[in-house]
Amino acid sequence: MTTPIVVCGSGIAGAALVRVLHHHGLAKHCRILERAKYEDRQGHSLTLHDWAMDSLDSALGEKLDWKSATVDALLSPALRNPSSAPPDQSKLRLNRARLQDLLQAGWKDKVEHEKIVKTIETDADGVSVLLESGEKIRASVVIACDGVHSIVRRAFLPNLKHEILDVVMYSGQRLMSIEEAKPYMTSSTTSQTLRQNGRYAWYSFNNLEEGDTRLQWAYGRRPQNSKEDDPLWKPERTLEDAQKIPDALYTETDAFSKETSEPWHQLLQSIKPDKGDRIYNWLMRSMDPTQSKVHEDRVALLGDARHSIPLLVSEGGACHALVDGAKLGEALANALNKGDPLVDVLSSFESNSTQRWSDAHRTGREAGMALVDTDSKL
Repeated sequence: MTTPIVVCGSGIAGAALVRVLHHHGLAKHCRILERAKYEDRQGHSLTLHDWAMDSLDSALGEKLDWKSATVDALLSPALRNPSSAPPDQSKLRLNRARLQDLLQAGWKDKVEHEKIVKTIETDADGVSVLLESGEKIRASVVIACDGVHSIVRRAFLPNLKHEILDVVMYSGQRLMSIEEAKPYMTSSTTSQTLRQNGRYAWYSFNNLEEGDTRLQWAYGRRPQNSKEDDPLWKPERTLEDAQKIPDALYTETDAFSKETSEPWHQLLQSIKPDKGDRIYNWLMRSMDPTQSKVHEDRVALLGDARHSIPLLVSEGGACHALVDGAKLGEALANALNKGDPLVDVLSSFESNSTQRWSDAHRTGREAGMALVDTDSKL
């Protein structure tokens, strides 16, 4: 039996796509494979602009309750700092796990968790997807929304590589009480950025709640002139080494704290190995999405699988992933209703998206490099 659509990945792009199909009563025509467990969903925060949210609202013909997924959606109004209202209402800072719940409303049970793709092979009639469990799925088309380390992309575009930008970046997550969080709520509950003396610092609340407040921070700079002598510059590090944090990070953030005012001084000075923060070495990745096309193989790549945009860039990958899912979901729904070939939809989608992807790649790369090149407070 052939499944019309196999969606690899239930993140933002995949969830937006299936939400549109579900809206049209067509989610029954797809299988959604997710390698992670439900409880391992990412809970970090991200920014969505109105143009991205409007794209999905338009495809659905209704306006979703986006504010139900904001980082402070569960925080009692009495606990909010009066000066913490987001200054720019054209974008929202959302909790990623709550965003997924919003997008998956009505079809969440269709997600097949811990389904890991091993190989994918195509022929003139369809696609064969082999899972690590040994199950083989026959599909008409495959929609790959499996992230920056996409297994599907590696299978079809093995030579398509990320560029690692010349930016040193470390990020940590910290659990704190709402009282501990208040010093960081002086101007915005969304996020704050500092660029000073060639250094970059940033923080955002992933979640603001009386019993579970989580702060995420980042610290970055350019690599030292002699890169091989820079203890924080690790562009070749493996995924397993992402949490191996050099002591030099704590020395640098402590020194930088002495150059800053509050709340930055308190934040930077408190970055210590015994603080309990979950710290990662982030690689600032960028990938030119126009290098190759894959629709001829009955495969479409969406979101970070197709167009990685550096982290912390305001018009980031989450916005374009949402637009990808909305537009392709709407096109697939129309084709399913009309009985048109799904592979033709992938060709049209790729052609119509290439310029948007190319523009996002260019501006995202420039913005990623500029994070550590300008002295300003945002």
